[in-house]
Amino acid sequence: MLVSSRHFLASTIFELDGTQWFHDGEPVDMNSCNEKGYIEKSSLQNDTNVLKAFIFCNSEMLKSVKNYSVPMIIEVKEQTNQGFACLPTMSTTIVEGNILTSSSYEGPNKLMNYDFKVSKKELIEFTAERNSSFIFAPGDPLFKINGTKWFLVGLRQQSTLTYWNLQYFEKQMCVATGICSEEAIKALTSQTSSKDKITECGMETVGEILIELSF
Repeated sequence: MLVSSRHFLASTIFELDGTQWFHDGEPVDMNSCNEKGYIEKSSLQNDTNVLKAFIFCNSEMLKSVKNYSVPMIIEVKEQTNQGFACLPTMSTTIVEGNILTSSSYEGPNKLMNYDFKVSKKELIEFTAERNSSFIFAPGDPLFKINGTKWFLVGLRQQSTLTYWNLQYFEKQMCVATGICSEEAIKALTSQTSSKDKITECGMETVGEILIELSF
């Protein structure tokens, strides 16, 4: 999913083969998460468009990680002029009972939206339920829609109803990528320089940001 003109947010399940990168076979040690809350890879071998990749992690979330399905952001050289989703801030209102939207392709060209109800919210994850027999996949996004702004608030952990609460990673994502809210910039002035503000995001439809990663 596009979250800036040069950044894609996805689940590591699409980029890692167990404990190593698909692209070059280099190992990934999830326990090597640095003090800033992410693992950084400077490039992906044989891919000149990718500048960096960031896996977001900490000791608390690693207790529940299965198959390394955790949030990551890939930074690329080439910019896109398409709209992109907003990353949530800690002030983005998400409470139990909220109706959120998920999108998934049924077939190659049929994009479907589904409503989910937040049934339980915790600091690092939340549960969203839907009465449907459709099987959703790890890494599926969950959005809160506010006018033309689609806030990417959740990322499905596995084929369950549990999502990573992306609000929790606001500061880590700001430091790593420069995609920052005003609040994060103020809180992290010693760690940030020139940053892209989340308020610049926006799009008309979710189809604009569900771009297949072909790295």
